[in-house]
Amino acid sequence: VSLVRLYVEAYPSGGMEPRGLFQTERLYAYSSSEDAVKLVGEALVLVAVTHQLYRMV
Repeated sequence: VSLVRLYVEAYPSGGMEPRGLFQTERLYAYSSSEDAVKLVGEALVLVAVTHQLYRMV
């Protein structure tokens, strides 16, 4: 499964930068302990980004 994420980064100094991320994953991800570690890391990044966005509002 392939995923394309398009987003715009807004900097505290007022600048903005469009970005794109291309990601390919296995269909049945998170089937091993290595995948579980990756899932925890992704969840922590999601929480950190959500917290930063909440602080900006």
